[in-house]
Amino acid sequence: MIENTMKLPDGRILGYAEYGQQDGFPIIAMHGTPGARILGTFSRLEQIAQNISAKPFRIFVLERSGYGLSDPQPGRTIDNVVEDTAFFADSIGLAHFAIFGGSGGTPFVLACCQRLPHRVTKAAISAGVGPVYLPNLFENISDEEKAFLTDARGDSKDIISFTKKAQADPVRFIKDLLAQSNEQVPAKIPDAFIQMIVESTKTPYGMIDDYRGFGKPWNVNFEDIRTTVQFWHSDANKSVPISHAEYLAKKIPGAALRKFHNLNHIETSHAALPEVLSFLLE
Repeated sequence: MIENTMKLPDGRILGYAEYGQQDGFPIIAMHGTPGARILGTFSRLEQIAQNISAKPFRIFVLERSGYGLSDPQPGRTIDNVVEDTAFFADSIGLAHFAIFGGSGGTPFVLACCQRLPHRVTKAAISAGVGPVYLPNLFENISDEEKAFLTDARGDSKDIISFTKKAQADPVRFIKDLLAQSNEQVPAKIPDAFIQMIVESTKTPYGMIDDYRGFGKPWNVNFEDIRTTVQFWHSDANKSVPISHAEYLAKKIPGAALRKFHNLNHIETSHAALPEVLSFLLE
């Protein structure tokens, strides 16, 4: 992994990390919510690439404003993220690239597909959130997700408290969070996961702007997307039910959905990685 920053046209700093091979096919990754440039998922992709016969790849994980090394951008929108992504791609000379997102990265992936149709070759989404501004999709997400969406519309005190607790004791915070979400709590929390939590909660603004954006119309016409899109989702995902992926797969022309069984939110993304990589590089 190589960590770096870039200055954006308005003076903000954009943080990002590179994984893979310098001469590999470019993939831009949109992290979840919260998220950061550091995540075991991307390190695992490097390991997978060493054990399968695939062409080289180069993944750029861009931190949205308010996360990690990226400066906050109060009131940041989904369109702002697309603008930052296009500037980044222009700056390092990427005429074309695939795009990958998990969980809360979904609206940004789909917005890039619609706004940059001649540049995005394929899009992969694992355990992705759907348009929760629609009442039927809002109602079936977890209580925690509902609380964050509601909080972001107001004073965001719960999100601010969430990030402060994470910064105070990240290991204890992760264990408590996994236990509350009925996720398996490992005996030893992976270092990459701890680093991700620390980086993604340095400020509350990344989460606040993400959730505010999720809860309003995304300004993405799903029916107009012509990029080849594939979803990976599990029927046991309680945080974001599979109905979200089913809805989007039906709306986006030609989109496919690979269904997993009995995997939770985190397990789904890890299980999908080999297939995601093959799909984006084929």
